[in-house]
Order: sequence, then structure tokens, then C-alpha cells
Amino acid sequence: MTRILAFFIVATASFVAGVYFGQTDLEVRLESQRIAELEGRSESLAAENARLKSQADLIRSALQTSVAALARIRENAGNLPSRNGELEAALEE
Repeated sequence: MTRILAFFIVATASFVAGVYFGQTDLEVRLESQRIAELEGRSESLAAENARLKSQADLIRSALQTSVAALARIRENAGNLPSRNGELEAALEE
């Protein structure tokens, strides 16, 4: 009787341990899968981030060029009256 009781206790403990470790193994596999998915997303986001930084650099460069051109236009517009005066003086001579 003691042997049968011991057998059932050991069998129950083995079953509980199997279920526990099976559940743990499932959780580990699911977490590994989630980590792999997140690493994939991280790589794709890093690539998109690099692409967006490149576009931002191009936009920044174009904006700097436009600002420099606008500054030259304003500078030249300020010199127009004096150039007109020079032309009038040259025409009078």
C-alpha cells in the first residue's frame, strides 16, 4: 500500500513538474519569437530612420541654398538704385 501511495505521489509530482516545465518551455519559445520579431522591427526602423535622416539632410541643404540665394537677391536689390544712378551718369556723358 505504501508503495502504491509513493508511486502515485511520484507520478503526480512528475506530472506537475512536466506541466510546469512544459509551460515554461512554451513561454520561453514565445518570448524568443517576440524578441526575434522586435529585432526585425528594430532593423527596419533603423533603415527607415537612416532614410529619413538622409532626406532631412537633403532638405536642409536645399533650404540653406535657398536662404543664401535670397540673401544675394536682397543684397543685389539694395544695390539697384546706385547702379541705376551709375547708368544715368554714364548716359549723360
